[in-house]
Amino acid sequence: MIMFARYADHIFPAIQSLDNFYCRQHENGYICREIIESDGSDYIFLDRKHTINPPLFSWAEVESYRITGDASRFKSVLPVLEKYAEWLELHRKKTNTVHGLYWQTGLGSGMDNTPRDGSGWVDMSSQVVMQYRDIAFICKELGLKDKEELFLAKAKLVSENINKYMWNEEDGLYYDVDDSGNQLKCKSVAAFWPMLAGVSNTNQNERLLDNLKDPHSFWRTVPFPSLAADHKEFKAAGQYWLGAVWAPTNVMIIKGLDKVGEDENYENPNFYKNPEVFNEFAKLASAKYLDAIYSVLKQTGTIWENYSSEVYARGIPSAPDFVGWSGCGPIQLLIENVLGFRPDGANNTLNLHLTRIDEHG
Repeated sequence: MIMFARYADHIFPAIQSLDNFYCRQHENGYICREIIESDGSDYIFLDRKHTINPPLFSWAEVESYRITGDASRFKSVLPVLEKYAEWLELHRKKTNTVHGLYWQTGLGSGMDNTPRDGSGWVDMSSQVVMQYRDIAFICKELGLKDKEELFLAKAKLVSENINKYMWNEEDGLYYDVDDSGNQLKCKSVAAFWPMLAGVSNTNQNERLLDNLKDPHSFWRTVPFPSLAADHKEFKAAGQYWLGAVWAPTNVMIIKGLDKVGEDENYENPNFYKNPEVFNEFAKLASAKYLDAIYSVLKQTGTIWENYSSEVYARGIPSAPDFVGWSGCGPIQLLIENVLGFRPDGANNTLNLHLTRIDEHG
């Protein structure tokens, strides 16, 4: 929600909603993913192991700052984020394994019924890298050089292990791993988190792009199915994370493409000679996704929790009036990728990436 609500922070101060979680942080650093509104207690569904959301608090703080230019929160949230990172190291890093990476559950990851298993999850491990890099950015803005370098070093170490154990050169994808470091080949959108996290190199990014463009797996009528269409457990109707299209993972993929396309150090491409091809594909995917959202809106009169990847229809099952994250499409992706506006609140500038030749803006 913060990814699109930050565009109207003067009306709805969305980033402040994270304070509801920060103020309920336990002494050991743990933050439950759901808080009972009536009394502020943790909401436990099934088991505590499912109660950790993807560790993206720091990403939300930094991305909000990039639009608003307001760094006033950094000093107060840094201790919270540091304690949270410490808890994750103790309780989500898989010790006594070959890889030493990070684990999640389907519910905890947000991909409730994903058919994945293993002790090292590629999405969770990549999100830890993002967390460390974003905390390092916050430290840099606060002039904390030593801490900045510490967190960058942590990010580098995790990145190296992700590439060492999770990258599959033959398939051009990242996979989860078991305790022994064996890859568990479940072809899902989780494979693309390393692109957004800055873990993948030029060759890997190009291979990931090839997979995204593959009409047999991820480049469907509506991009991008949560489980590849050529996976044995793929469901055309969606069945939640067995093939439905979801806003959070679409934003992850599209912003990962943007990150690569805007990399000034893009070197030695094996095939894609111009990194702008990543931006062009991000624009195309955004437009295709928005066409589906708009078509289903005209049919049903509402925005849905998820969508079918095979036809212009809501996913089954899918909840209506679900702007909470599906609003990322018609707001964030429309502004940034279809129209091409890139606000930079920190420098008080507005950049326009010209992506259209018709009248727009």
